[in-house]
Amino acid sequence: RAASNASKQKESDDVQEALRALEARFSAEKEAMEDKYRRLQHETQDNEAKAVLKMEEMKKQFNDEAKQNKDAILAFESKNAKLSAKCAKLREEAGATKKLEDMEKKYAALEAEAKAARKECVSAKKHAEVTD
Repeated sequence: RAASNASKQKESDDVQEALRALEARFSAEKEAMEDKYRRLQHETQDNEAKAVLKMEEMKKQFNDEAKQNKDAILAFESKNAKLSAKCAKLREEAGATKKLEDMEKKYAALEAEAKAARKECVSAKKHAEVTD
């Protein structure tokens, strides 16, 4: 019976030792997994911070490009307005030139009429002198 009790005690001690070894192994694995979880959590926070910085940088770049585009549009509109005004002035000048050309033609026609009338007048005067 003592041998049986000693055998059972040894068996119980072996089981206890195996349990302690398992607990130690599981405790070490649990600690390793918690360390890994903390590392991943820090990496995640770092990545989130980097993503926020990148988004801020991209937002700033977008706003800078939008401002440049707005400035370019304003410059284009200003140049377009100046060109439109210049075109209107050129159209006005072209209209004035046309009127001037028309007036020069009328003047030339009147001058030709006056010359013909003077000729006629001279002819009539000579005719009158001849008939006197």
